[in-house]
Amino acid sequence: TSAAIQAKLAEIVKREGFKAEPRALFEIARIADGSLRDAESLLDQISTLSEGEIREEDVLLALGLASEEVYFELLRALQKGEAQKILALVQTLYESGKDLVQFGRGLFQLFRDLLLVQTGKGAENFIEMSPEAGKRLSDFKANFSKEELLLALSLLQNLQADLRRAVAPPRILLESALLKLLHLEGLKSV
Repeated sequence: TSAAIQAKLAEIVKREGFKAEPRALFEIARIADGSLRDAESLLDQISTLSEGEIREEDVLLALGLASEEVYFELLRALQKGEAQKILALVQTLYESGKDLVQFGRGLFQLFRDLLLVQTGKGAENFIEMSPEAGKRLSDFKANFSKEELLLALSLLQNLQADLRRAVAPPRILLESALLKLLHLEGLKSV
């Protein structure tokens, strides 16, 4: 799990005599997706880029990732129906050099986690998020029906396939998927 990998990374950091924020180690563990070897390699690479202490910002910058806060901003914009805010978020991600393919994967994970939170107790055992983010995610569980979340997961799964096939620039694919998410209530299940 990400928590187990984070703990192992913390041991390595202590043994090697440098510092790292717990959230930075969590991000490395999360992106390693269950591979301790990948996490150790990422830690090594990022430690050479940072000066003194590895911070969460260092990890996000080095890997082209968006912060959890960006995902929550997106959820708020979807909740409020703010198309312009959604497009502005994508533009900011694009202009700041974030990996839009990774962001799409993060969206898929976010909506999966949101569906799990709706299922009730014990969901936190299956969510790869910081405890703080898990609590914040619970605030959004009433904003989407289970049907909307299942449809969102289907749309985001299609986004993943489209991003791999490069049928269009990632920015356009991401924008169109997010605009579909904005109008979920108008989409009918086949």
